Amino acid sequence: MSIERRAQPTGYAKKHRHYIIEDDYDSEFIYTGAQVNSLYQLAPGNVIHVGTFSKTLAPFLRIGYMVLPQELVPKAREMQSRLYRRANIQIQMALERLLEQGIYVRHVAAMRKRYKKKIQSMINALNEEFGDIIQIYGANSGLHVAVVFPVPLFGEDSRKIFRKHKVSVDLLADYTIDRMKTCDTLVLGFGNLDQDLIPEGIRRLKAAVSEIEARKRASAGN
Repeated sequence: MSIERRAQPTGYAKKHRHYIIEDDYDSEFIYTGAQVNSLYQLAPGNVIHVGTFSKTLAPFLRIGYMVLPQELVPKAREMQSRLYRRANIQIQMALERLLEQGIYVRHVAAMRKRYKKKIQSMINALNEEFGDIIQIYGANSGLHVAVVFPVPLFGEDSRKIFRKHKVSVDLLADYTIDRMKTCDTLVLGFGNLDQDLIPEGIRRLKAAVSEIEARKRASAGN
């Protein structure tokens, strides 16, 4: 989102004295262009910035954080003490040391370089196998891409074919209300994949999609 577009909701929030909840779970991984300012930086008095260490370190840590307008801090502390189990104190102390000594920043920088290589490997493999019949979105940041195919992929028959070819995929339709609008889109993650195995995975995906296409053509012919 451009700085101009970001100024629209923050300007509205300032004018009407509203709060915006900013869910910022993977902004550390931006691969092209400059780092984008958060909404909180634009309107610290009107934005509740929520983040996590699950993507940058490990999901099992179960540690997140909120950066709040000062007026909300006392209420947030009260709610936290009532509603949530505190995170492991030893893990919090270790994380504090990582932050203070700059180790965390260096770790994120190293992971950004590693993930950039992985996503480029995935994009190259997708282009090599599918050419211009697909559309790829979200390749500039994050830990997954959305790929639009020229054939609907939603349905149990398609899932069986993916399993047959030993391909694990997420359908965007599983995350949307109107499934038919996104039945041709897959969400492909790469964070935990071995970079050398990505091309083989995309070849299996191509075989699965080709079989789905062939079956749909045969079904239409009947």
